[in-house]
Amino acid sequence: MQALGSNAPDFRLPNHNSTFSADFFALEDFKASQALLVAFICNHCPYVVHLRQGLVDFARDYELQRLAVVAISANDV
Repeated sequence: MQALGSNAPDFRLPNHNSTFSADFFALEDFKASQALLVAFICNHCPYVVHLRQGLVDFARDYELQRLAVVAISANDV
């Protein structure tokens, strides 16, 4: 676990979102953003399924304020 206020560790993760053409995402890809929200989710969790569109809407609403949002699936499903 990272300490509050510390820098995020570098990451390079596969992209499973067909909206984007990149095969991988890395921390470096978000350097133009003022902040990065990383959400660890479980795609088949009923709570996550319920909130999925809200998370997408939140990301779109704050994109102009240079907040990037990335969701990382905690499982392989």
